[in-house]
Amino acid sequence: MQQWKSMKSRPFLSIKSAFTLIELLVSIAILAILIALLIPALSLARQGAIASTCYQHQRSCYQAVLLYLNDSDGMYPMFAKRDLRNGLDLDGFPSPYFYQTMHWPKVVRPYMNDQQLEETQICPGSDEYKEAFRGDLEAYLKQYSPTYTLPSDYWLSWTLFSDPKYWQPGTDRKNPALLRGVRQAEVLFPSDKGAMVEARVYHLSRVDEPNLVPSLEHNPPDNGPYPTIFVDGHLQIYRLSEMQPGYKKSPPILGTLNGVRGRDVAK
Repeated sequence: MQQWKSMKSRPFLSIKSAFTLIELLVSIAILAILIALLIPALSLARQGAIASTCYQHQRSCYQAVLLYLNDSDGMYPMFAKRDLRNGLDLDGFPSPYFYQTMHWPKVVRPYMNDQQLEETQICPGSDEYKEAFRGDLEAYLKQYSPTYTLPSDYWLSWTLFSDPKYWQPGTDRKNPALLRGVRQAEVLFPSDKGAMVEARVYHLSRVDEPNLVPSLEHNPPDNGPYPTIFVDGHLQIYRLSEMQPGYKKSPPILGTLNGVRGRDVAK
């Protein structure tokens, strides 16, 4: 009898067997908000990682160019005939003289593992990189002749393939003598003269519109920003509005006023 009273005096515990509908909806809403906040942060982190790899690629490319310089009496890689329209032979196809700007791997290959397409010569954010190095590289290269060296996303300045006079007002730009290689010693301001620039910044592409990337090829070129390696070897990121205007309508870095004797960085 005493035991019964003792049990009777204890209150019964109230146990919930499940969420109510309102609680479930609130939980889902909170999760949706957290995911919406997290996705942009993850996207920025991924973009930052790709950008960091891209800068490493660009530095590696310029290092290969410097090795070439050491073996060529300080001369930048100039390998075209003095013909503006058809100066460059790309595996049997005549191309403009200044296409050397992106096709420099043609002669620098021995300093880059001597590959038809070296991983470091393209931006890891580009479609080409994804197709070639995240897919089947051998199948990708089959669409090209075995003797063809693919171009780089990191362009050498046009001024490295031309006499400084070519980029001065009043010069006869049809004079083929002005189309020549340039020695590093001719550069007057190594820390202010751009040597290599990522002309299409693929790692800054948007998820919703991947084709919209800053590009020097647009007319007029986008403001940037553009990762640039200067003649002295340091890499810095600039917008065009922060740089000296190029010769006439030429972008800075590529078409520096006064060529290798000029500056790209605004003083």
